[in-house]
Amino acid sequence: ASVIAYLHDQPDVDSNRIGLYGKSAGTGISLEYAAGHPNQIQSIALWGTPLTYSQWFLSHKADDFFEHVFWSRNISVNKERFCQHFSDPITYVSQVTQPLLIACPAPDPYAPSPVAPDKWTTPEEQLQLLSYSIQSRSAQVAIIKGAVHTMYSDLPKFDEYAQLLVNWFQTTLTPSS
Repeated sequence: ASVIAYLHDQPDVDSNRIGLYGKSAGTGISLEYAAGHPNQIQSIALWGTPLTYSQWFLSHKADDFFEHVFWSRNISVNKERFCQHFSDPITYVSQVTQPLLIACPAPDPYAPSPVAPDKWTTPEEQLQLLSYSIQSRSAQVAIIKGAVHTMYSDLPKFDEYAQLLVNWFQTTLTPSS
């Protein structure tokens, strides 16, 4: 919230052209903020969004995440308390009135496998959210075949991913007249 307020206070920033990007666990909080502040955010783009993070992180699917990120480093984390800080995308997606892009990776049977399968979210979960968002409001969906959940600049589909975001914001954040 303080970053958005800072942007709105800058004389060289067009406060009618502020977009919000959410990735992975940040998609829920991005949707929550945009839904609660429709006059401050004009466009939203999301990447790698499951229906609910709280359920995901509390399930056995998250054990690998907690092991990799915390427990293998001897960092004690209580999963229940950790999940209290997440906003579930499914709770807010229907409340967002701004242009919304929901994008996700998809396996491509005709291309080499991504560096690693997406172990954080499944295509089925992301497609459920995509389907729900389309039914509840106008939204654009994009799927990048062969991409992965973590889109770093050294990955094969990064340029396509980055161009998708650039095109989205250029289209939806038109200059004020």
